[in-house]
Amino acid sequence: MGKTLAQLGEEMDSQEFCIWFAEYQERPWGEFRDELNAATIASTVANFSGKTLKQNKELKPIEFMPYSKEKPKPSPQDADSLKELFGS
Repeated sequence: MGKTLAQLGEEMDSQEFCIWFAEYQERPWGEFRDELNAATIASTVANFSGKTLKQNKELKPIEFMPYSKEKPKPSPQDADSLKELFGS
């Protein structure tokens, strides 16, 4: 968002924060998401290259993400602690 957490805390009200939080829960963004998109393309290309079809093996996107672990979605407890932080 191009601002520090302190600036966001001063300028963003809790209602707007909750909207952004809900948006992130539905459609996360950031490094992990970018890596997942690239891995999806790589697995699609690999699966249709012919070699994997001959071996009757389907490659999954996670196989193209060697340094990543699946990230858990934020829990309702996380939302409550963030609301407390922003005074909602």
